[in-house]
Amino acid sequence: MKKYGWKWPKLFADGNGVKLGMISKMEVFRRLSVILQKPEIIPHFQETMVSNEKQNVPKSLADEFDKFGLMWLHTFSPCFPLDGNKISVINEPSIFYKTVAEKCQTAKQRITLASLYLGTGHLEEQLVAAIGENLRTSRGQLKVKVLLDYTRGTRGEHNSCRMLQPLLAQYQDLCQVSLYHTPALRGILRTLMPQRYNEVIGLQHMKVYLFDNSLLISGANLSNDYFTNRQDRYVLIEDCGPLADFYDGLVSRVSEFSLQLSKGGQVQLHSNWKCHPYKGKREEFESAARDRVWGLYQSATSQQQSFGKSVIIIW
Repeated sequence: MKKYGWKWPKLFADGNGVKLGMISKMEVFRRLSVILQKPEIIPHFQETMVSNEKQNVPKSLADEFDKFGLMWLHTFSPCFPLDGNKISVINEPSIFYKTVAEKCQTAKQRITLASLYLGTGHLEEQLVAAIGENLRTSRGQLKVKVLLDYTRGTRGEHNSCRMLQPLLAQYQDLCQVSLYHTPALRGILRTLMPQRYNEVIGLQHMKVYLFDNSLLISGANLSNDYFTNRQDRYVLIEDCGPLADFYDGLVSRVSEFSLQLSKGGQVQLHSNWKCHPYKGKREEFESAARDRVWGLYQSATSQQQSFGKSVIIIW
């Protein structure tokens, strides 16, 4: 490993995969101070760097983090050690679709999909069919969760909800479809706002595609354009159990305060949720939803433990 000197490892991606670039350590600390709103960390790290300048070069990035006092990060935010060899960058829309389709066919325990919407074309139909076939042969072992935005998922006659209803009709106990509805779209605004434009008020925009312990984080929706000719970002992380659990928990919590799609096409509140997003009190809904997400964040942060240093890791 090269001597870092006054440089700091930075993860970035290009068409050939994940690489380590270099940025100034002080720039890292400056950005951290902005994110954490703790400018007092900069003098601390200036002292740390001076005192450590003459020490031996660490053998791994974990040692590098420890040497410069960055192990404290997990006290402010959930941190997940990852094996860099398990991270790959997908560089073509067609490979993105192929990856999602194959994992929909082979997942054994869970499929968790969060997207703005699901398209209505042939490729999307094949995805739904792959999930359905997997559910059929899984003997009840596979659980499927889909989280979409309400305004996009219900737009038009043939929409995302129509695409997913067959799964609910056949596998209601194994499949959940949730539609996040922003609490900002309500009252006369909801009545008068054209369907094509109501998404500008607010929406669910996560792009998380999770299969067992493999996680695909993207900016791409599950639709034909993103499967064929619309380039976006796609990072696949394999065998990342704790990180996959965290994202699965995040989607589950957002799904709780989202409307639930029934096999008949109706929507209703989740059984664990009492606040309606646009019929109830907005402040009550927002407060309760915030508490649910923040609770997951706090729980994951408090459960962080010491991380081993046997492999090079990426945080």
